[in-house]
Amino acid sequence: MPLNRTADLSRIVRTAETLRQELRREPTPEEIAHSTGLSLDVVQSLAALNTSDVRLDAPLDPKATGRSSSASSPTSRETPSHRRWTGS
Repeated sequence: MPLNRTADLSRIVRTAETLRQELRREPTPEEIAHSTGLSLDVVQSLAALNTSDVRLDAPLDPKATGRSSSASSPTSRETPSHRRWTGS
């Protein structure tokens, strides 16, 4: 991902968290776009790239014993509103 898009994604995530706290609900993609000054298309496309976290402590072998159940569960970023943003 280009460096400028990485910065935009970081700004989207920070803005979404700020709006979530201010509004006490999930912000809409339109609200995030307005707050960041990015287009709605950019917000939605970058949100689609930000669908999962990589756990550094998760085993590389999916058959490995002791794998925590949280490693295979949806991440906090995969909320219903996130799926609404990305259409997935």
